[in-house]
Amino acid sequence: MLHGMAYFVPVLHLVAGTSIRGRVRQEKGILGSMLGDFLAVLFCPFCAIIQEAQELRGDRLMGMARE
Repeated sequence: MLHGMAYFVPVLHLVAGTSIRGRVRQEKGILGSMLGDFLAVLFCPFCAIIQEAQELRGDRLMGMARE
């Protein structure tokens, strides 16, 4: 909900979105960086929100193949 409300305040949106993506990555053991999280939120915020929701729900049908 915070992420959704923050979308209307640009700077808060970037900070909250980056923070949330980082926590999801940490909890799920997904490789990545804070810079990558920031860029995803900055350039494609809707994609970032969808990815976070899929990870939190456990959707794996469209996930990346990992070795």
